[in-house]
Amino acid sequence: MTLLSPIRNTIAGISMLALLSACGGGDSPGNPNPSAEATNVFSSTYSAGLAGLTSYAGLTSTALADVFDAAYLDSGSSKADVVAALQSEAQAVAVSPDFPSFAQLSLSDVSISNCDATTKICTLTATLTNSDVDTVSVPFTTQVKLSDKVRLYGDQSAS
Repeated sequence: MTLLSPIRNTIAGISMLALLSACGGGDSPGNPNPSAEATNVFSSTYSAGLAGLTSYAGLTSTALADVFDAAYLDSGSSKADVVAALQSEAQAVAVSPDFPSFAQLSLSDVSISNCDATTKICTLTATLTNSDVDTVSVPFTTQVKLSDKVRLYGDQSAS
């Protein structure tokens, strides 16, 4: 479990993006920000993913894996790494139903900005709050990519 903890925390933090609300007006020409509809789909998908992180079905959900762009890379973790970590968590939950669940995280002050019209890469910023034992809030920033929908893109750092 120690080796998976950083990835578990990343997955949980990212999954909390379910609380994302309206953050772009991509409906108007020249505005590369995501449309309200794309934002709502993004939010709904993360909500379902977050709700499912405590179950085998949720941890193995293809919908949750699909919110990560194929080129996702964040602090050395690729989409394949995240999916593998989810699979490992699912195996642990299958063997031991009382396996520790993900932290109780929430996001606030979420916005998507600085969208590049050419690359379709934007900056997502928010405040990440962990309220497991005590309440700790930290700023959270990552990149998202707009394709057929909003997907997590990560910081593109190999370390």
